[in-house]
Amino acid sequence: MTNAMNDKDKQHRSEEFQELTSKIDRLEKIALLGAKNVLTIDDVALITGFTKGHIYRLTSGQKIPHYKPNGRTLYFKKEEIEDWMLQNKIQTNTEIESAATTYTAINKKKWVMDDSLNTAKARIRAAFESGIRMTTAQGNRIGKTVDFRKIVSLLKSEGFDIQSYWNEKDGRRWKTYYHQYPLPQKGTRMNELGQSKLQL
Repeated sequence: MTNAMNDKDKQHRSEEFQELTSKIDRLEKIALLGAKNVLTIDDVALITGFTKGHIYRLTSGQKIPHYKPNGRTLYFKKEEIEDWMLQNKIQTNTEIESAATTYTAINKKKWVMDDSLNTAKARIRAAFESGIRMTTAQGNRIGKTVDFRKIVSLLKSEGFDIQSYWNEKDGRRWKTYYHQYPLPQKGTRMNELGQSKLQL
């Protein structure tokens, strides 16, 4: 009974020693790789933990950077293998939240400006459609903006017909803008705002 236990204990110690020796051997090989720039397939298997068969499949599918100077033997550049191993980074939740916060902060001002411009454009268009004629200063007041001329250009680009004419007084000149309505149909008359009104 004692001899059997001793044999089992010796076998266990032998297995532990072999495992420890294997680990030390692997660490020594990894340490030696630090001085190498060009790797063999055995080196790549050691670094990546992949089997040589899997690495061969990767090279056949051109999925891993490699070299064949003589058309047969495989070599690898250590820097390229390290970059390949670190590709397709998965961002942490913290990195994703940080990127979202930065994007929002950068674009918030633009969103506010766009919303403000659209609101001003809607006010100015409604004023034009009601028959109001306005100068730049009046348009800015109506739209509560400073971009009246820009809004006029936007409305024109959207097909909204805006005409203008020059005014002169005491040596000063300024433009008045108005919405050009279609020519009135026969049997219509113009109201005080210049809009056509059907005669009943």
